Amino acid sequence: LQRAKKLTTVYTEGYAPLEQLTGEKEGTYTDIYSIGMVIYAMMNGIINSDELPSAIKRLDMKHSRGKSCLTFPKRFSKSFVQAVEKSLEIQYKDRPQTVDKFIHLLKKKEPKLVNIYIFVTLIIISVAIGVTLML
Repeated sequence: LQRAKKLTTVYTEGYAPLEQLTGEKEGTYTDIYSIGMVIYAMMNGIINSDELPSAIKRLDMKHSRGKSCLTFPKRFSKSFVQAVEKSLEIQYKDRPQTVDKFIHLLKKKEPKLVNIYIFVTLIIISVAIGVTLML
C-alpha cells in the first residue's frame, strides 16, 4: 500500500516568489527566484530578511508605480544585474525556467568598452569616408 504524503511548504517571505505565497504550482523557476533573492540580498548587504521586498509588495508597487522597487549597486556589471533581475521576475513564466538557463545569463559577458570604442570609431570613419566619396 502506498500512502500519499502531504507536503508542507516552508518559506521565508522575502525569499519566496509569488507562486509560493499564493499556493500556486511550483517548479524550478520557484527555486531560481529564491536563489536570485539570495544574490540580491548579498549584493545589497541585506542580512535581515524583513528588509527584502516581498513578491506581493513588489507586485503592488509595479501595478501602482509601474516600476520595480529593487535597487542594485553600480559596482556590478550590467549583464550580471540583468541576470539577477530576470531571476526575480514576479511572474514565474518570465523567469529562467531551468538552472542551466539562469547560469547562462549569469555567465553572459558584456562587450569590452574598448571593443565598443573601436566599433564606434570604425562607424564614424566609415561614415566620414562615405560622405567624402559622395562629395
